[in-house]
Amino acid sequence: MKRIKNLMILLLMISAFLYADAEITFKTTTVDFGEIDSGKIADIVFEFENTGDSLLTIKKVNSSCGCMVTHIDKKGYKPGEKGEIPVKFYSTGYRGKVIKSIIAITNSKKDNGYTRLRITGKVKVKDAAQCRVFPEKIVLKEVFMGQSQSRKIAITNTGTKDLKLLEFTHNPELSLYVNKSVIKPKESAELIIAINPHQIGNHSSFVKIRTNQYSRSTTLIKFKAFIKNKE
Repeated sequence: MKRIKNLMILLLMISAFLYADAEITFKTTTVDFGEIDSGKIADIVFEFENTGDSLLTIKKVNSSCGCMVTHIDKKGYKPGEKGEIPVKFYSTGYRGKVIKSIIAITNSKKDNGYTRLRITGKVKVKDAAQCRVFPEKIVLKEVFMGQSQSRKIAITNTGTKDLKLLEFTHNPELSLYVNKSVIKPKESAELIIAINPHQIGNHSSFVKIRTNQYSRSTTLIKFKAFIKNKE
């Protein structure tokens, strides 16, 4: 009888061991760091608890970009034990609303051990050049072979620092003229785009302007023309 009782206890222990699972439960899976100035570092912490009944192991934490760094010294957490995943977000190069994510990989049975964590916030830029073009698209409905046509584009600096027009990239059939290479805040430059058609048919290309504006160094202008022989 005693042997049967001991065997039953042993079976219960084995059963409990086989069905014991670790489970990670986060206090929140989204953290908003608020508003910070560009160049600053936001420190974020994701708090969690092992709500399972076996040892929780943090295998790996992957970030969606190089702008976030996380490091965890402790990998194992007993049932009921709490922990933190610290994240540093480097805001240089960002402007406006930010949404980024990291993946915590554990031995939790929930969602196959993958938990997506998100950080949100806003990056404020105090002083920067900003490029705006108008119009952003040119369509010439009738261009005759052997005749040049041109259109004007306004390039406006809507920022607070001088905007520098560093480089123009365009199709060989297009020629460009701009009246200034440095645009002061709230001022504009005039860009003239002309097409000298080489063949009949539809022409579709773009003009790429490389500048010193913050976060995005290139601005595109779409250019289309319908070229035909002069009757």
